[in-house]
Amino acid sequence: MRVLVLLVSLIGIVAMCANAQVPSGIGSAAFARLGVDARAIGMGGAFVAVTTGAPIAFYNPASLALARQVDVGALYAAPYGADLGISYQHVSAVLPLSVQTESKRGLGVAVTWMGLQISDIIIWDEDDPGSGTSFTATDSIYMASFGIELIDNLCVGGAAKLYQERILNGRGEGVGVDLGLVASLTLGEIPISIGLNSTDVGRSTVRWSGTTGNPENYIPWVNKLGVAVRLDELSLLAAAGFDWAVARPEREQVLRAGLEWSPVKPLTLRAGGTLTLDGTKGITAGVGLRIFGLLSFDYAYVAGTGLGGTHFGSFHVEF
Repeated sequence: MRVLVLLVSLIGIVAMCANAQVPSGIGSAAFARLGVDARAIGMGGAFVAVTTGAPIAFYNPASLALARQVDVGALYAAPYGADLGISYQHVSAVLPLSVQTESKRGLGVAVTWMGLQISDIIIWDEDDPGSGTSFTATDSIYMASFGIELIDNLCVGGAAKLYQERILNGRGEGVGVDLGLVASLTLGEIPISIGLNSTDVGRSTVRWSGTTGNPENYIPWVNKLGVAVRLDELSLLAAAGFDWAVARPEREQVLRAGLEWSPVKPLTLRAGGTLTLDGTKGITAGVGLRIFGLLSFDYAYVAGTGLGGTHFGSFHVEF
């Protein structure tokens, strides 16, 4: 636990020093804050301390050290409704190397791709207002992650990320680094995990070429701290967390909470909520179905505040 306290303190000190250096502006790759996997999204995104399932590669790479099965999964969503021409996808694969090599220490790796596509964006012809052409804009994130059990009940991990954005002839590219930690303990007979994931440490930058001015966009440095409690006798998982976006507005500082309950073995029900420091609230819900112990199908709904709610669907194959 001393390692966890030290890491949290170090991130806090560095973040306060960096606070005045972070320029104002629009955060790039904002679509990533939608989250990945309908299981985690249905729980309000409170997943940084949850240590099972393919979403761990995104929410906290340190949890990969605890993976025990190969897991391949994918997600699809049309944010705010299909009529807007926006599609969001995610694909990930988790490989537990400690199981393959019978290592005494946990070790796992993962690869992840997530992307947003906006189709049929129209450019009107100034000389002929009734005509125009359309184009498609894309944002992608590629991640390679690892997690390793440093000592008993303490895992660390990291992820390297490549950002790519495309609009007409413009190309934006950048890199980022995530650092994660998961500690496990038991209070009485109740297992508890505490997770920390510092994403885009120090702030990542996407640099553009082929556009007017070739601007630089910034990806916020977000520190995510969470706790998860599993009550096996009730088939219940409860999780909560806080996302602290360094030097960003109150609307980007988010409290998260979620529940997952399995009333019968193949079926799982989920609910969650978010609250930003400016008072904005969000509600999520979801359901999961596990077949033959190998296939999982999950659905989540996020209530909208302006453009309507969003439906998320994902599936996983474990072997």
